Amino acid sequence: MKKYIFIGILLIILTISMNSCEKTYEDGPAISFRSKLNRITGKWKLKSMEGVTRINPEIDQYMELTKENIEGDKNKYIAYFVNFQERDCNNDTSILVTADGWWEFTDEGAWWGPGELELNKKEGIRIMINDTSEYAYLRLFKIFELSNNKLHIKSYIDWMQCLIPEIENLTFEKE
Repeated sequence: MKKYIFIGILLIILTISMNSCEKTYEDGPAISFRSKLNRITGKWKLKSMEGVTRINPEIDQYMELTKENIEGDKNKYIAYFVNFQERDCNNDTSILVTADGWWEFTDEGAWWGPGELELNKKEGIRIMINDTSEYAYLRLFKIFELSNNKLHIKSYIDWMQCLIPEIENLTFEKE
């Protein structure tokens, strides 16, 4: 009898574990035993950019996403950006920005412009770059792949700068 109770408890634990590790993002992984927060935090180096011209491919571009909360908001985390490419809508040019900022997971989509997007299961990431000039850049990305060493995201909306942004596909590798 004890044997059946043990097997039953083991099956319940496995079922709960498998449900908490289910696939969230379109390109995988199918199962991960690391939380989304643990996979996404770290220093990410841009490996490829599609949809817009990369203004200087020889310069390394990074974003560092931390687990450190913004004071007063338990869902937003501190981020750092080095040579992160953004669009300056005043001059209709791209610029490289080095600044701090924040990030958060989101399931809040966008319903206007070319970036119409429906999100669920926190498959989006909102990024704010606090540029030292007169602008800040707030962007919404959908996460297509998030493993421990690869991040593939696609931009949809840039709320602060460009009302009609180009759609960017960005692929990063963890440093």
